[in-house]
Amino acid sequence: MKQIKIFSLALFLSWSGVHGQTVTVQPYLQNPAPDGVTVMWRTAEPCYSRVEYGTDTINLKIARDVQHGIVVANNTANKIRITGLKPGQKYYYRICSEKIDSFGGYKKIFGSTYRSPFHSFTTFESKRENFIAVIFNDIHSKLPVFEKLTGLLQKIDYDFAVFNGDCFQDPSSETNELNVLSCFVDKMNGAEKPLYFLRGNHETRGAFALGWPSLFDWEGNKPYFAFSFGDTRFVLLDNGEDKVDSSPEYSGLIDFADFRNEETVWLTKETESEAFKQAKRRILIHHTPIYGWENKYSPGFIACKDLWEPIFRTTPFDVAITGHLHRYTYYPKNAVGNPFPLVIGGGNTEKAATAILLEKRGNKLTIKILWINGKEEIRLLDV
Repeated sequence: MKQIKIFSLALFLSWSGVHGQTVTVQPYLQNPAPDGVTVMWRTAEPCYSRVEYGTDTINLKIARDVQHGIVVANNTANKIRITGLKPGQKYYYRICSEKIDSFGGYKKIFGSTYRSPFHSFTTFESKRENFIAVIFNDIHSKLPVFEKLTGLLQKIDYDFAVFNGDCFQDPSSETNELNVLSCFVDKMNGAEKPLYFLRGNHETRGAFALGWPSLFDWEGNKPYFAFSFGDTRFVLLDNGEDKVDSSPEYSGLIDFADFRNEETVWLTKETESEAFKQAKRRILIHHTPIYGWENKYSPGFIACKDLWEPIFRTTPFDVAITGHLHRYTYYPKNAVGNPFPLVIGGGNTEKAATAILLEKRGNKLTIKILWINGKEEIRLLDV
């Protein structure tokens, strides 16, 4: 019996890190909801992968991806949705990836199985009044700067994080972007804290721009979406590129005009929805601000301003959080034509980079800006 155990351990170690690497991107939570969540990860070799989960670590159920009657296997990219969960319940899970040595039409040969340590998450629930969200922007794949920003968060029990555009620099290949994503996941504990990723203008560029969305799971499979965390509604938008579609650097290969029109139809429906109307707080997040700057690249063009401003004028958002300008700025309501307070995050240098903390405690909503050098600024938003 001891020899069998030693052999099994050796087989496990040979594939899980001693002589190779099983998981190249650790699990990260996507698209959380009161009744479900998506777990994503990457493996180094083709596997049959699934998630074992439950309200404890003993009585486990299995979730796997089944498409048109076929279980997804012999792949390295994993996106598995866990459904049928209860709101406000803590769950434990671990990922399982079983190596596939041969995938024939009539016979499959399996190798060793990697099982991760157990992670946990708590599903969203409607009565929760308190939260802390962390928002990053304009990292531009500068991972040393990002790591220093995350060092400021060691003692902060945040609930989720938002990467508000231009956190990836002109996606060039899947390999490059997976390396960046892996750092984001590891440093922000994406296995237990949901991570939301928005496009900025730089995520729309590069050879892997079309493939970049495959790294995430968005509600409705759109790069703009909304969700409720307790009694607060979050609306996350996508401005598209920061210049007109006819700009020569795009070579005629973008069409954001139609994209923005479709998104605006969705935004109108969202602001008329019961979930939006019944929320006690409403948070707007998008990359490119439509107030407080002038576009030197396409003079007179501010992406989405003509479409969104009429909606914003009659929509009671408590704050808008944006980026793009690489310098932190806070504009009180109506300071630059903005109908709600506007926060613009910093840049991608050690001097300019910021982590934005959005905290709600009861009816109190505050914004805290953190800089790498230890400087902080706190803004109390109107109650």
